[in-house]
Amino acid sequence: MRAAICVLLTGCARILGFEEVVEPSPDGRVDGPVVDGFVDTPQLACPASYTLTFQGSSYRIVTMLATQWLSANATCVEDGSRTHLIVLSSDAELSAIRAQALDRQFWIGLSDRRDESVFLPVTNEPTIFPPPSGTPWGNGQPADVMMGADDCVELSKEFGQELETVNCGSARNFICECDAFEAAPGNF
Repeated sequence: MRAAICVLLTGCARILGFEEVVEPSPDGRVDGPVVDGFVDTPQLACPASYTLTFQGSSYRIVTMLATQWLSANATCVEDGSRTHLIVLSSDAELSAIRAQALDRQFWIGLSDRRDESVFLPVTNEPTIFPPPSGTPWGNGQPADVMMGADDCVELSKEFGQELETVNCGSARNFICECDAFEAAPGNF
């Protein structure tokens, strides 16, 4: 009788102090145990160096390695299967990152290297952010006066932490993101 009550009310494993061992699935997600009738939200298995989190993504801000855009993205991709330069997907995410960005310029995972004036993220993440013009772009941005001149995007301190197009060969610090999306080399 006691065992039946235990199972019906809360589950014996929980009462006895046992926790389910959870292994990452092939896509890198970890599904947590059931707690109070709710299943924990799946979390990605991200590298330990990705210590900042926001709405299911984890981030690593690199401030000691100013490098070109392609090199910055390659460094992020080397961290794991779902790591890449940050792909901003909302004003809320941008605000959260701004709070951590201090007074520096950072590469983000957005460029028009493949198709002039068509800014693509480094992943196949379905996003409509940022818009083609206006906020969060800096004044007069995106500015791309000639093919190849300013094809990559940075979070810029000069414009009060807004987005700005710059030459991809410039040296910048960068922000890596770990989320559900793999890098999509065809976009850059």
